[in-house]
Amino acid sequence: MASRSPLYSLHASSGASFALADGWEVPSTWTSPLQEAHTARHACALWDRSPWGRFQATGKDALDLLNRLSTNRLDDLPPSRGRQTVLTTNKGRCLDWLWVFRLSSGLLLLTSPGAEEAVASWIDTYTILEDASLTSLTTTTALIGVVGPGAEGTLGEVVGLPQGMGRGDAWEGHWEGTPLIALRTDALALPQWDLLAPAPHAPRLWSALRQRGALPLGESAVEVLRVAAGIPRRGKEITDAYNPLEAGLWESVSFNKGCYIGQEVLARLKTYGKIQKALARLAFPRPVPASTPLWAEGKRVGVVTSSAVDEDGPIALGYLDRPFLEADREVEAVLPAGAPVPGRVVWAPSLPPAYQAPPGAGEDEDSP
Repeated sequence: MASRSPLYSLHASSGASFALADGWEVPSTWTSPLQEAHTARHACALWDRSPWGRFQATGKDALDLLNRLSTNRLDDLPPSRGRQTVLTTNKGRCLDWLWVFRLSSGLLLLTSPGAEEAVASWIDTYTILEDASLTSLTTTTALIGVVGPGAEGTLGEVVGLPQGMGRGDAWEGHWEGTPLIALRTDALALPQWDLLAPAPHAPRLWSALRQRGALPLGESAVEVLRVAAGIPRRGKEITDAYNPLEAGLWESVSFNKGCYIGQEVLARLKTYGKIQKALARLAFPRPVPASTPLWAEGKRVGVVTSSAVDEDGPIALGYLDRPFLEADREVEAVLPAGAPVPGRVVWAPSLPPAYQAPPGAGEDEDSP
């Protein structure tokens, strides 16, 4: 049976349509994906992120353990701050892309939807004598994303959020006598604060934000925003078929920290320029489904991993072989039947030794 958010009944009563994703019954749309995406880009939208896994990690060795298991440097993480990091296999392939926040009660881990069990099992495998333990918060809390240029003002009015929080900042406070945590994540390359609240109080918090003018954001609109921003997602761009560098997660990888699982592989790829493919943004005249092969110059050169329809037309993410990672490069999506669909590369990374961050990429994790 699919899991449901603590906000499910509220969503259903407000006219949401639902879909199954990652073992959860999630709100897909309220109005239309483009209308909801427009709200997120220009006003204030509410995204129910409750399917995203949540752990509290405690014990004196917890931070050091996570530092040794993942790609980014965490051992110097300041209080009330977070960083993104990747759990990788011994071959340097992606397991999941996490946020790790250092709070007064311990560490808070945010996993991808459907990844909670895999992350917990992976960490447990490498926990031997360390004083570290994980407690799941996924069923006892809700996670509400408040997204858009109007989010900060709305949160200041409703929950008393302090102004000026930067990406990666965390705030611990209360709302109507209930503990509340706000995390600045900008998960869709827009201003975004994720509110972690006890599950019983989440519907009241959602309603209070709606009363201040925030509008709901369904998963279909989230996909539009995510694909447009070039943000990879577990199960699509983040799988054990790819490593973090191919997925464009350079800001989540430290190349000057100590050893971690998969570190030697990633270091060699960067040092010797051996990255053979990478994630790119694409545009087509009509929608092209995920898993569609991409061809150019008479050969297969990549694959579509995600697609959506934005205001200017169909867009997609896909992995392309290195020689074809050029803006405006023409490719063809070869469908099982019918004529190939012509497309072009909208943005592609310039791989080492001169790596180029994409427009709108997150700032340095420790910048104010």
